[in-house]
Amino acid sequence: MLAILISLVPVFFRLMGKVAGKPTLSAVELRCHESFFWFQVLQVFLVTTLTSAASSAVPSIIKDPSGIPNLLAQSIPRASNFYVSYIILQGLTFAAGTLVQIAGLVLFYVLGRLLDSTPRKMYNRWYNLASLGWGTVYPFQEILIVVAVTYAPIAPLVLGFATIGLCLYYVAYRYNLLFVQTSIIDTKGLSYAKALNHTLVGCYLGVVCLIGLTAIQYAAPALFLSIILLVVMVLYHMSLKSAMEPLIHYLPRSLEAEEAALLAGLNDASGIQTPESKGLTSYERSVNGAVNQKHGKVSLFKRWLRPDIYCNYDAMRKLIPHDFVDIHYTPEQARDAFQHPSVTDTVPLLWVPRDEMGVSRQECLHTNKVTPMTDEGAYFNEKGKIVWNRESDERPPIYEEKVYY
Repeated sequence: MLAILISLVPVFFRLMGKVAGKPTLSAVELRCHESFFWFQVLQVFLVTTLTSAASSAVPSIIKDPSGIPNLLAQSIPRASNFYVSYIILQGLTFAAGTLVQIAGLVLFYVLGRLLDSTPRKMYNRWYNLASLGWGTVYPFQEILIVVAVTYAPIAPLVLGFATIGLCLYYVAYRYNLLFVQTSIIDTKGLSYAKALNHTLVGCYLGVVCLIGLTAIQYAAPALFLSIILLVVMVLYHMSLKSAMEPLIHYLPRSLEAEEAALLAGLNDASGIQTPESKGLTSYERSVNGAVNQKHGKVSLFKRWLRPDIYCNYDAMRKLIPHDFVDIHYTPEQARDAFQHPSVTDTVPLLWVPRDEMGVSRQECLHTNKVTPMTDEGAYFNEKGKIVWNRESDERPPIYEEKVYY
C-alpha cells in the first residue's frame, strides 16, 4: 500500500508543475524531479532516521536523562540497519519488477482488451514502446546514493549494499532503455545535471551528522576537522555550480571545434573522411592527428590523478563508435527539422474498421471530401468486435516513418 501511495507522488507533482505555469513538458518533468527528490529525502530518509533513533532511545532517556548525548550518538548509527534492509529490498524487488514489467503486462493484455475500442488504439499499444519519466526514475536512485554517502563515515557497511543495489538498478534500466522503454519528454540532459547536484546532499548530511556526533562526544579535534571539511565542501559546491551553470542552458561552441579536431585526427589514421572533417586543411589535420594520438596503456592511478588528460572530452569521445551512416532527408524533412510540430503536422487520418454492410466505405467516400479517412487493415468480426491483424505484412494506414535527425 505504501509503495502504491509513493508511486502517486510524482503524478501529483507533475500536476502541480502544470498548475504552477511551467511552459513545457520538460520543465514540468524537471520540477517533478526536484520536488520528488526532496520528498524522498525528507520523508523516506530524514523522518525515518530521526524517528528510529528517537524511538530506540526513549526508554533509556526516561531512566537516565543525563545520558541523552551518549544515547543519541549510539542510536543514530543503529538506524543504518534499517537502510541496509531498505537498499537490499529496493535493489532486488525494484530491479526485478522493472525487468518483469508486471504493470505493462496487465495494461497490454487486460486493459488493452477493455479500453482499445478503435484500430488506432490497438496499433499504438502494439507499436509504441512504453514511456518513462526521468522525474520518477532519477529520485529512486538518488535516494540510495544519498543514504549510502550519508552513512559512509558512520556505518561503512552500507556502501557495499548500496553498490550492489545500484548495480542491479543499472542492469535493469540498461536493458529496458535499450529494448523495452523510451523517453518521450527530452530534458536535454538537464535531469542528469540535476541528479549530479543532488548527490551532494548526501555529502552535506554526512558531514553535518559527523559534526553532531563529534560535538556530542566532545571530541574537539574531530569536530574542528569536520567543520573544515564542511567549509571545503561548500567551496567545492560553489565552484562546481559556477563551472556547470554556463553549460546547462547553453551549448558551448568550443565543443564543435573539439569534435571536428577529434574526427580529423581519427580520419587521418583510418583514411576515411567524415562531413565534419572535410572542411579542414591538411595542416590542421596533421596538427589534430598529432594532438589526438592515443596515450597508450596508462595505469588506473595515473588516470585518477589526471582526469583532465585521460578523461577529457577527446579521450571519452574516442570510446564512442564512429559509424557514420548516410541519412538522406526529403526536402520537406529538411525544411521542417526545426519547426514546431503544431506548424508542420498534417491532418490526421481517420481509421475505422470495415463492415460487411459497406457502411464504412460509404462514410469514407463522403468524409474524404473534408478529412482523409480509410477502413483498410481492420474489420468487424462475426461477434461485432474490432479485429486488427498484428502479424500482417502490410503496414497500417496510419504508419509514419520515423525521422532521425
